[in-house]
Amino acid sequence: MRLRFLCLALALTACGDDDRMAGPDMGADLGGPEMGADGSTDAATDSGLDLGLDLGPPVEVSYGCTDDVGLDRPLEGCVPERRCPNVDPLPFTMARDDGMEPDPYREASPLPLCESNTAAIEAGRFAVSDGVPRMYDIDGVERYACVAEPEGGEPGRPRGLVVFLHGLGGSAQDVYLETNLRSQAEDRRLGPLGTPSGFYLVSLQARNVHGPNATDGPHWDHTFRDLYADAFEGDTMNPDVRYIDRVIDAVVADFAGDVDDERIYLVGWDDGGEMALFYGLIRHDTPTAAGNRVAAVVTLGAKDPFVHEAETEESCGLMTLPTSTLPIQYITRSCDTVACDTNQLIDLNRGTPVQLPPGSDAEVFVRRLEVQGANDNVERIILGPRNGTVPCASSSACFRRAADDEPDRDATRLHRRWIDNVGSETNNDFEPRLLDFLADNPLPLDDVR
Repeated sequence: MRLRFLCLALALTACGDDDRMAGPDMGADLGGPEMGADGSTDAATDSGLDLGLDLGPPVEVSYGCTDDVGLDRPLEGCVPERRCPNVDPLPFTMARDDGMEPDPYREASPLPLCESNTAAIEAGRFAVSDGVPRMYDIDGVERYACVAEPEGGEPGRPRGLVVFLHGLGGSAQDVYLETNLRSQAEDRRLGPLGTPSGFYLVSLQARNVHGPNATDGPHWDHTFRDLYADAFEGDTMNPDVRYIDRVIDAVVADFAGDVDDERIYLVGWDDGGEMALFYGLIRHDTPTAAGNRVAAVVTLGAKDPFVHEAETEESCGLMTLPTSTLPIQYITRSCDTVACDTNQLIDLNRGTPVQLPPGSDAEVFVRRLEVQGANDNVERIILGPRNGTVPCASSSACFRRAADDEPDRDATRLHRRWIDNVGSETNNDFEPRLLDFLADNPLPLDDVR
C-alpha cells in the first residue's frame, strides 16, 4: 500500500521535513579550477563527524591490475580503520532529521531515505514514502535498498521488476528525487495489452569505497571482473554483483508469483549505468543462484565499464568485451561528459590538463558492443537539452563547463540532467520511451526457466 508523506521510523531517523536533499554529483568535471588533478578538493580533507574517536589519518588506497579480471581485488570499503580521504562532502546530502550527518569517510554503506522530499514534490515529482529501506547482509556489510510494490496486484498476473542504480556520489533516494520512475511504477505496464499495470521498483544503494583514481564515496564496483575471467568456475567475489544478485533473488522470492521473471530489468545512471551494463551482460545469459536473469538494460550517461580504471602502468581494461545478446538502450546527451563521439571527446579535452576518464567516447563504446560483443540489440539514443533525439553537438556548442546563462552548452550539467520533463529545463519526457524499450524486450520464451 502506498504511503504518502511518511517519515522513516528508525532509531537513527526522527520525523520532520528534509529539504536539504540535492541531486547526485554525477560525472563531475575534473577540469574545474577548484579541483586537483586527482579529483580531490580542499573541502574533502577530513571528516565532519568526529564523535571523539581518534582513528588516525585517512588511508590512501592504490590498486594493481591483472590481465583477466581488471583490478587485482574488489574495491575496498570506507570503514573507521581505513577511512576514505578523497570524498567531496557535497554529494552526501542524505542528512538525517536527528541532526546526525552521514559520515562518508567511515560508513561502509549510507542509509538512504526511501521517499520524495518537499523540494522534489514542489518540482512536480511523485509524493510518496516507501517506508524503511530493506537491509541485506553481504559478506558482513549491511547494504540497503528501497523497494516499492505497486498496488492492485492480482493472483496469477505477475508484473515486471525494474532495478535502479544511482550515479557516482549519489543515493538510492535519487530515484524519488531526480526521476519520475516511482510515479510510473504505479500504473505503467511493462508489457503488451493485457499485461497487468504497474511494476516493482527497487533502488539500490552503492557502498562508500576507496575508488580507483581517488573517486572515493558511493561507487559501483565494475572494475573487479572475476566473473568474466576465462578460468571463472564459481561464485563471484565482486561484492556488488553479489549484492544485486541477492536483492533480485530476494524480491522475486518475497513476492512469490507476483514478479514476472521474464521481465527483470536494470536502469542505470552514470556510474550506475556502467554497473548495469557490467552486471546485465553476464546475468542475461548466466542466471543468479535462484535462476533469475536480466531481460534488458537502459543506461543514461554511462561510459565503457570495461576500460582502464587505476593509475598504473598496466591496463585494467578488458581487451575484448564479453559477447551477449542483451538488449541495451544506451542514452547519452548530444553534449555530455561521456562524449557523444570521438570529435566531441577531442574538443572537450582540448586545453585542459585533466582529461575525461578512459572510456568516455560513447561512439567507440557502442561500436565495441556491436563488434567485439557481437550484440545486434543495442539501441543508441542521443538526446538534446530538451530530450529530443538530435545529432552530436559541435565543438562550438559544447563545453566542459559553460557560462551560467548557457546551461544547454554545459556538458557537465547536461550529464546530470535526467530524461523526464519535470522542471523548467526540459519540455519532452523520454521516460515513456525508456519504459517502452523495456516492455518490448522480455526474455525470449524459450530462455525462461
